[in-house]
Amino acid sequence: MTEEQSNQEENIDFTSGGSVTRNISLSQAGVMAVRTAQANPAPRRWVLRRRMLFDVLSDYEDKDSYTIVVSFRPTGDFEGTPGQERFRFSKTGRFQDRDVLSYPKSTKRF
Repeated sequence: MTEEQSNQEENIDFTSGGSVTRNISLSQAGVMAVRTAQANPAPRRWVLRRRMLFDVLSDYEDKDSYTIVVSFRPTGDFEGTPGQERFRFSKTGRFQDRDVLSYPKSTKRF
């Protein structure tokens, strides 16, 4: 058995029903958060009309879940403060929660 196979087996959890589930990593949760944000943008009309850039701002894990904070801003020349969204995923990869912490604020007047 290789070291990689051994490490993968350490991440196996059992549910109360006895089925086996594999845990995702913190970096995989970050990818899932960005993909979720891209597929379903924050519910604001101006966000839906513009292409947005997403980036993982911070990530941390607790006993049962991963919390990922994603920054988002319009593409192109954007002067201002990016918005932030918080995503929570269980360690098995199940989506739990999503909160918009702030929306992008432009310093330019249109």
